[in-house]
Amino acid sequence: MGYLFLISESFETEHIPIDKRNFVLHDFCESLDCVKQYPDTLYGTNGLHIQNFSYGTIYTLLYGSWQEIKSQPTLNGISNTVLGLFHQLMFAKPGLFEIIDSKEQFDATYADTNYGYSGFDFNASPIPYVKCKHSWQKWKCEWLSKNQGEIIWGKAQDPFLPNRNYSTELLWGEVIKHNKANVLKKYNGNKVTIFYEEVMRKKGPQIEAYARQIGGAIAKANYYYLDKELSKKESKAVSGSLRAIYSLTGSNGKRKYISIDHKHGMFEYYNFRGTHQGEFRFDGTKNKNADPSHNLKTL
Repeated sequence: MGYLFLISESFETEHIPIDKRNFVLHDFCESLDCVKQYPDTLYGTNGLHIQNFSYGTIYTLLYGSWQEIKSQPTLNGISNTVLGLFHQLMFAKPGLFEIIDSKEQFDATYADTNYGYSGFDFNASPIPYVKCKHSWQKWKCEWLSKNQGEIIWGKAQDPFLPNRNYSTELLWGEVIKHNKANVLKKYNGNKVTIFYEEVMRKKGPQIEAYARQIGGAIAKANYYYLDKELSKKESKAVSGSLRAIYSLTGSNGKRKYISIDHKHGMFEYYNFRGTHQGEFRFDGTKNKNADPSHNLKTL
């Protein structure tokens, strides 16, 4: 559970370039969907109900027809499709937010919880600020990595990678970043295989640094934290080994571990005893079976 305060001024669209308004609204819709599915709670002041924007009140945007939206110059650029998505989310969650007296009251009430702010993307946004799916994920992952007891394991997508769907999206993001998305047909639509064959494999001498970078990002996206002490102990116990070991408290209250195979861009999985569970690709699919010689030495 998290708590987000809606920043009233963010809902003014006048200063958003026309060619970006649709993207800003779409991004906010994706964040709202995350909030609804988790679920988190949105707060705002009563003033948000009555505040006048360049297009009218917030209800013009929330419940306005397509014709009404088109007639407002500062809403130009928003597509009927994205507006429909926005309305669909609103109808699915009656009462967008709960009323609180002020931002100051919100800060005082929720300062020790997973709290933040939300709204449309705008320049003066406070931190942490949720404006899209990615920023919601970052906000959630940073909190859960430090408060692993709050992970909702009933919604976990994998025993070792509880946020697996999102972390796999990060791999596809790397494919796009490296301009390799056009070979999807060649690999029968397998996006992770494209990542390994067209991105990871072609890193050459940079593969170890790249594997640490991406592996670390995947671990953090799944609420792990870098266990520096254990990493140091294992590196000393195995001469020449440079280990980055990440830790996660599982649904049974026992720790589990993953380390990054720098040479091949894989994860090594371990149970709470440090017993090797196998080698896995960064999306959680198995690459090799368990090997006792890979067990952690210092647990």
